[in-house]
Amino acid sequence: MKTSTFLKYGSVAFILLSVMACAATKDLLRDTYKGLSIVMPSGWVLLNHGEVSENLNTISLMDKDIQVMFNSDQFQTLLIIAQHHEPYEGLNASIKVVYRELGEFNKSSPTEILRLGSGILRLAVKDYDLKEPVRPSTISGFNAAHLRVNYTIDDSKGETHNVDSSFY
Repeated sequence: MKTSTFLKYGSVAFILLSVMACAATKDLLRDTYKGLSIVMPSGWVLLNHGEVSENLNTISLMDKDIQVMFNSDQFQTLLIIAQHHEPYEGLNASIKVVYRELGEFNKSSPTEILRLGSGILRLAVKDYDLKEPVRPSTISGFNAAHLRVNYTIDDSKGETHNVDSSFY
């Protein structure tokens, strides 16, 4: 099963789509501008936007308008780490941290924002299966929300991939 995790940092809005300028120690990646740091799992690699964009462009979502939105520059990618460099001919667990200004959602809670985002995702993918409903959470003391879903996506080769995603 292909696994990917998308994180929502602090009070920023929902998920999805270059890589941050970060100061990296052995396993700690830090974006001092956004105030973000993450410990990278042992053996994982930092990916660049080009490596990930190539794969994203092969994915076919059910709703083409949503696919255009996901591939737009609405979301600033801060960090992408994975078990392997892309392209990788197999399952490649990854974590992607993105940033988006709240804009019209500036009065919305993280839970409300994640519920809205999960509704959009439900329209875009096949076999949407809610594993853990949206619930309040915290990340480094910031209010956040968490959701876990499984779904299926197809690529340009006609292959189907089962995805297990956690969203924060």
